[in-house]
Amino acid sequence: MIIKNEIPILEYDDSSKEVIAPDHDLHEFKLPEKCLFAFLGDVVHRYANDNNAEVAEELITVSHNIIIYVLHEEKEDICLVQSPIGAASVGHFLRTVHTCYPFLFSAPAFALV
Repeated sequence: MIIKNEIPILEYDDSSKEVIAPDHDLHEFKLPEKCLFAFLGDVVHRYANDNNAEVAEELITVSHNIIIYVLHEEKEDICLVQSPIGAASVGHFLRTVHTCYPFLFSAPAFALV
């Protein structure tokens, strides 16, 4: 059913199915409750490899592929992800991995100086 609005661009159909849904290429996967969303470039991949992190998922984007690692720490599992750059890609990523909460964000190294 179309939800009317006095501003036509704000009208929408709440019963229509998207032609291409945002999660069309994802299968169901379970991620740990916590996620480190790091803005540290290739350091993320090196750290994941050095600590035998499991690759839980690889999201294919236009700019680059986003690899979601799972670190198996002593007391809990933690997601580790190299952050994409830009609001659109971050928004898409956060919608995709909404099972992780809370997110822990790291600062770039130069911001700590």
